[in-house]
Amino acid sequence: GPQYDDQLQRHSSTSLDGAAGLSLQMSPDILIYGLAGAGLGYGKQNFYMALNPELGISINEIYGLKSIASIKSTYNSFGTGHQQYDAQWIQAIPLGKDHRLSFKYNYQWTNQKHDQQAELLFKYFF
Repeated sequence: GPQYDDQLQRHSSTSLDGAAGLSLQMSPDILIYGLAGAGLGYGKQNFYMALNPELGISINEIYGLKSIASIKSTYNSFGTGHQQYDAQWIQAIPLGKDHRLSFKYNYQWTNQKHDQQAELLFKYFF
């Protein structure tokens, strides 16, 4: 899948990733989680190992609404030794049994650059 360099430019790579994590149910509607992720990859004619820990919170709200906020760090993409951060917020709105509207906001940054992205998704479940 695509990876980002320290200028947040997308590059193709092949990787094998995995993670182990813990979660803590703070209340019936609030879940906090942490993941310790790592991967082996090949991109830019280079084999590399990357680390990507993640922390997040999932909140079930009234009327079936759901919010998820997370922050993820990626270290050593393409074997460069740079660090990239990715903060994300998702708001899911159910529209009946088979439909959902989701808003997603993503903010990425490195020491060199920052970038933002927003998505509005309409989902239909078969």
